[in-house]
Amino acid sequence: QYSVKLAAIMEKILLVSEVASLGWAFERQVRESDLARQERTSITAESFGLDRATFDLMMQALPDDSTIGGYAPSEAATDELKRVIDINDREPLTGRLTQTQKARITQILGAWEEPTVAKKNPGTRASVQELLQFRRALEFLNTRYPFSGSFGPADTREALVSSAQDVYDRLLLRSPDPFVSFDVIALLGVTKDGLLNQDKLKSLVKLFRPDRDGTINCIDFVKSVDAIYQEFRLLRASVANSSKIDRAFESIFNIIFYAVVVCIILSQIGYNPLALFLSISGVILGFAFMIGSASSKYFEGLLFILVRRPYQIGDGIALSDVNKDIPGTGSPHWIVENVDLFTTRVVYVLTLERATLNNGSLANCRVVNSTQSPHAWLYVFLKFPVSVSFEKLQLFQQGLEKYIKDRPREWLSFTQFRATRVEADNGFVEYIVLGQHRLPWVQWGELMQSKSDLLVFSMELSKKLGIFYEKPSVPVDLRLVGMSRADIIKTITG
Repeated sequence: QYSVKLAAIMEKILLVSEVASLGWAFERQVRESDLARQERTSITAESFGLDRATFDLMMQALPDDSTIGGYAPSEAATDELKRVIDINDREPLTGRLTQTQKARITQILGAWEEPTVAKKNPGTRASVQELLQFRRALEFLNTRYPFSGSFGPADTREALVSSAQDVYDRLLLRSPDPFVSFDVIALLGVTKDGLLNQDKLKSLVKLFRPDRDGTINCIDFVKSVDAIYQEFRLLRASVANSSKIDRAFESIFNIIFYAVVVCIILSQIGYNPLALFLSISGVILGFAFMIGSASSKYFEGLLFILVRRPYQIGDGIALSDVNKDIPGTGSPHWIVENVDLFTTRVVYVLTLERATLNNGSLANCRVVNSTQSPHAWLYVFLKFPVSVSFEKLQLFQQGLEKYIKDRPREWLSFTQFRATRVEADNGFVEYIVLGQHRLPWVQWGELMQSKSDLLVFSMELSKKLGIFYEKPSVPVDLRLVGMSRADIIKTITG
């Protein structure tokens, strides 16, 4: 069940490794030809023997959609050379990043905790399932250089950010611009014959998501690599936890198997195992009424984890009654920290509170997996006066489309803008703005931030177009001031 996911992650790691090797190639060229003292020139497709018109045509033909998520919204850079961290700000004794730089990583890239990897029992033999889960590939992901030696160390998130920034700086060695152009990275898609490998170029676009002008700033570059880092870390934890659950189930099966073997041995040596069980049946029945309900919940939990497998470590889950409707605005979820045959340990995404849930109690719940719900649909409601012309509504819709189109790393598409309710008495018409985000629902904080930005932009745009709705004031009858309650009722009813 992890083979497809592992193959996709390894493909992304290979792309990052090639980008890192390209950066080292640029650095070697600078050292060998002493270009550091000369004026920097842009690397273009023509310098590699590729026709520029062919390159532009191929780039325009690439689809603008993506089948993956995992990117946080881009942050506007106040400094054109802005970086995620200052690699020189380290503790003098340990050489590690200071708390200020670690806090900056969390602020820019988002919160992240290393998943707990279940410890493997050294006495357990290697199973067929472990061999089928690409054991060697998983062991490679556990090394200090999962993205290859050209990229640098990436065994921790801090080391990953530092190495990613170094790769970005190497890519800038042959560029006069403060940002890396996607043309540089796209050189990896050029074959020896000067043609473009469209599949590889498409994968690079999906991985790094350049802006509309074809540039990639340092923060977006680091975010793209950080998303891959989180993917394979969670995959390792999920595979290890799955092996732990399988070993626990194997222990239960062994108990049942050995019990049956003992009964067979007793019957073969002349003892009746049924008589033995009947002699202690009275004691068993006495406890059966006490543990009957708990045993039922226990087996429900076993089937829930072993058969349904609704979530893995790192997934976001929202629990609700199956007979109740879920909110259309999305559900705040719990992040799965650990799973075994009996319990599930989770963390609430809004408050970071931790809880332990009984698997049997979850069997009858609706489990919404936010991680497996990609490309969230976000919508906001707006009110406009009934007197607004159709032309201004068209201008408003065009402004929203441009806002979403200018943020390719954040939004996937502009979906709908339509009226939902007419309140002629109150003088307004309610409209809904619907957009499809690139992130899955598990990225709750980033989704709510994007929704908030869309709402604020919609309000500011409506003010500029003069279509902002203000609720009319309610008239006040000054004659009611100072009157008693009985007189007020008499005046109102006539």
